[in-house]
Amino acid sequence: MVFLGGYSQGADVIARALPKLTSSARSLIKGVVLFGDPGYLPNRAINAPGLNPANHGYFPWSTTAANLLDNLKTQGWNADTNKSGWRQTVRSYCRKGDAVCQNVVVSGWDIHENYTAYIAPAHAYLRNFLLQG
Repeated sequence: MVFLGGYSQGADVIARALPKLTSSARSLIKGVVLFGDPGYLPNRAINAPGLNPANHGYFPWSTTAANLLDNLKTQGWNADTNKSGWRQTVRSYCRKGDAVCQNVVVSGWDIHENYTAYIAPAHAYLRNFLLQG
């Protein structure tokens, strides 16, 4: 099992690399978390519940790449719905006012530099893949 996590530019590298991998290589990746990704787009399936700010990131993904990320799913226990079924492989955490994922570079650096409150939910999200297959 392969799990990936990235923050800021690291999240951007992961999100931009995933669509370029072969389907065989992508199938090895069981879970991905992205924090403060400059490619962030609002209203996507991968956005963490309760974290869907309206602005796009500093370097937004193409629609094709965003659709591919949204469509990376596996069968198993979905902790968001509390039932078995399809679940997102990728989860994106973006905070309102973030300098990078909300393109608020003038004032949002203190927000961008603090994602500690989302470590536990991201851990639980990835742990679900281990516990529930």
